[in-house]
Amino acid sequence: MKGMNLLKKELTLSGWIGFTISFSFLQFYNLYFFHGHILHLFVFTLLLLFLMGLISRISSKLLKQKDKRISKINLIYSIIVVTIVIIGMDIAIILL
Repeated sequence: MKGMNLLKKELTLSGWIGFTISFSFLQFYNLYFFHGHILHLFVFTLLLLFLMGLISRISSKLLKQKDKRISKINLIYSIIVVTIVIIGMDIAIILL
């Protein structure tokens, strides 16, 4: 039970948004061009799991700040930046 609570804390909304966008983009590449390598998908999934853990730690620290308005703005900025980084990683892995 303790592990499930930890898992729920790690998988934040921003992590799932980035994971969904980038994973669907990579799947579209594999299905459309038919020459995507399964190794790209495996490496990319590991990178996304690492990023989701990093995002959840950053967002939990931001939401613990005293001024909730500033922490929500910082959280929105971090979601936007991480989504851009994930899409950039997606393009870089496809070009490898």
